Amino acid sequence: MPSLSSPPRVDTILDPGASHPRRFPASPLSDVRAHRIPNCSSDASPADRDPAFFRADALAVCRALLPSWSGVSDARLEPIAGGITNALHKVTPETAVYREGGPEPVVLRVFGRGTERFLNRETETAALAELNAFGFGAACLGVFNNGRLEAFLADARPVTIEEMATPSVARAVAQTLRRLHACDVRARRGVVASKNASASASASASASASA
Repeated sequence: MPSLSSPPRVDTILDPGASHPRRFPASPLSDVRAHRIPNCSSDASPADRDPAFFRADALAVCRALLPSWSGVSDARLEPIAGGITNALHKVTPETAVYREGGPEPVVLRVFGRGTERFLNRETETAALAELNAFGFGAACLGVFNNGRLEAFLADARPVTIEEMATPSVARAVAQTLRRLHACDVRARRGVVASKNASASASASASASASA
């Protein structure tokens, strides 16, 4: 099993429906785990939602979690289509000059409201960290209470139907899937084990009641 490193965390909630501005620290954070960004308002109606406030909140999270973003004063958000249980945005720093090691675009993943009732997001993030260590998935760059920052795969694109029909591409996909399924993802195994334990406990309770 490759060595794992925990992504930095910040204690805040991002809400695309935030309707009031707040001030955020302008200096880099020495320890993002100890910092708390005020929660966004969640009681705004859709008509009251101003994208500028969500952009400010997203920028604050990027600056808190990503050292290279500490000097970024503005960012551009672009929705990414295809999310089923998440709201996805590409966040691009508005910097005039690119410098090596400087801020790069990232993906902001905000979990859908109520999805925690059927998705264990802690287990999901832990599994992603393990898959990253095996070389799979976009790197998890940081975590906040209801979402994650992930690397933006600028050079990636979906495989086309025509390409899938090409033997060399199909073979490469099959080999990659074989590697993926061979990964021992302990986070996932823990979820399965807990479900099995619950089922066993229920079965034992039923047997005791009928005895």
